Amino acid sequence: MNRLDVKISSFPSVRKPDAPTSVNLLDWLRNDNSDVIQQLRCLSGEAYQVKKRSLSGITPSGTFSNRGESGMIEHSGLIQFDIDSKDNAVNMDDLKFKIQHIPYVAYLSYSTSGNGLWGLIPIKHKDQHKAHFRAIQKAFSNTGITIDPAPSNVASFRFISYDPDPYFNVDAEVFTYTIDNTSTRPTGRNNREKVEELVDKISMTHTDITDSYDNWLKVGFALSEEFGESGRSLFHRVSQWHPDYNSRECDVQYNKCLKSNRNGITIASFFHLCKVHGIELTKSDPIHYSQKDRALQGKYEAQENAPYGYNPYTGEIFDERGYPSEWDFHLN
Repeated sequence: MNRLDVKISSFPSVRKPDAPTSVNLLDWLRNDNSDVIQQLRCLSGEAYQVKKRSLSGITPSGTFSNRGESGMIEHSGLIQFDIDSKDNAVNMDDLKFKIQHIPYVAYLSYSTSGNGLWGLIPIKHKDQHKAHFRAIQKAFSNTGITIDPAPSNVASFRFISYDPDPYFNVDAEVFTYTIDNTSTRPTGRNNREKVEELVDKISMTHTDITDSYDNWLKVGFALSEEFGESGRSLFHRVSQWHPDYNSRECDVQYNKCLKSNRNGITIASFFHLCKVHGIELTKSDPIHYSQKDRALQGKYEAQENAPYGYNPYTGEIFDERGYPSEWDFHLN
């Protein structure tokens, strides 16, 4: 079975979430976008961002009536992963070669910017997209690689790109592992979940809610007040859509926010900024957890500090490599 011979939705640009067409993923991956992408890679700053936002793209994880989780028509059986150079101080050429040895990877290519990688992995349970993504994220993390959390959203957008030598493995093995969400949740959604959803939507639409220094400060104060150090990655994900985004400056700013009195700004300010910029929460029913879910959560938390880490796939402890043997990058 050709893992990439599936239907997905294509969009004329990230700014047009309500105009999808159904296309064949394999055909889309084989399109030659070299001219437009090479022109894009010669740009920088705001010119680069403006040009990139005009590019077409797809939702690799399925077909949609609109580009939102609620608009999904059918899951493609694939999850995308995105490896950005700003999060990984590695040689992307070497990493690309190593990732090609993972039997679950069906496709691998350089990203739109040419500075990162993106790929596709077939999954077993189409209705457990986020649980599969958490397992993929964990496996990469245990090999020292950070992947972008945005594709945990089934409607995550993928721009066209160009790679003179993309990797295809149409007979890739199906990824069967999942990780249940381990956080203890009350009935209904907590602020972390709400912020994660809004940040996902910001990433999907490339919306800059930090379009003024004052707004940037408010976002930093709000996230640091609510989440402390754990809000740093969210601050980067929100800030990155400003044309002058700089990772180091963003870290410096967040450090200042953590140390300040935050001028009375709370997470409510973040929610308000999102609403002003057209980013709003999807109405959903309260989340409930079964007794089995709670048991799994307790088991995971109990093993969190075990030597080399708990293996969420088998219930065993990771060996000295810190990841499953079939996910061996041969890093040494």
